[in-house]
Amino acid sequence: MDTIVFISLHGANKLIQMKNTGLTLLFIAVMATTASGQVGFELGLNMANLAFKPSSPGFTTTYKPGFAIGIPADIALGRHIYFEPGVFYEMTGCKITSTPTGKYNITTITVPLNFQYKTGEKCGNRFFIGIGPYIGYNVGGNITYDSYDNFPAVTKTLKIGTDKTDALTEIEYGAGLNFGYLFKKRLYARAHYQMGLSNLIPDAPSNTSIKSSAFGITVGFLFGRCNSYGRAAGFGTGAGDHWRGMSKSKYSRKPRYMRNRAQGY
Repeated sequence: MDTIVFISLHGANKLIQMKNTGLTLLFIAVMATTASGQVGFELGLNMANLAFKPSSPGFTTTYKPGFAIGIPADIALGRHIYFEPGVFYEMTGCKITSTPTGKYNITTITVPLNFQYKTGEKCGNRFFIGIGPYIGYNVGGNITYDSYDNFPAVTKTLKIGTDKTDALTEIEYGAGLNFGYLFKKRLYARAHYQMGLSNLIPDAPSNTSIKSSAFGITVGFLFGRCNSYGRAAGFGTGAGDHWRGMSKSKYSRKPRYMRNRAQGY
């Protein structure tokens, strides 16, 4: 046999967790479809940093650029309130600005659970602002140091897990804030900020921590009907329904957005 493939127990666990992430993504898509929502595709710039406590003398960090790509769902809970879960693949970490310079490169799968407020009416131009928690799963990473004087460049893999010997935890959590603008029906732009609340050091001693933060700008596109409600949304929104106390012909002549507005949507 030319190639022998060996999968460790730890590797198998990672495959299972990645599979669960895929199932989460599928669940979000189903939620958006059945709950009268839209599913989007979003990508853009992500600027990430790590805060070390206590800070070491001669060791400083700053924000490192990367990208974020993901699939959010846009689920209407009311006329202006929306629930927006999602799954994003993000490049996180930080730049090391002290000598020798280098980078923490971390890949993270982030699941935000945002509640959004949108101005205006459905299918129109709308400002939005949202807030909510997020859960992150650190998939892998490394730390690199650039060459300095007679020292060559070095790259070290970051061990991720829950043991004391690991460099980073697998799971993290925090809170996020975002705001942006939705153009008619589908295209939107968003700015976001995330603040990590959990310690990324496994079994860390007291007063010792690494916490993440990130901000960025993304653009996205929403798929699905922006004014879809389904029968569960209220009387008169399903096929063949008409308003109580109004003839069907009179109801059918009114534009859909006027019917929705009169019903409080």
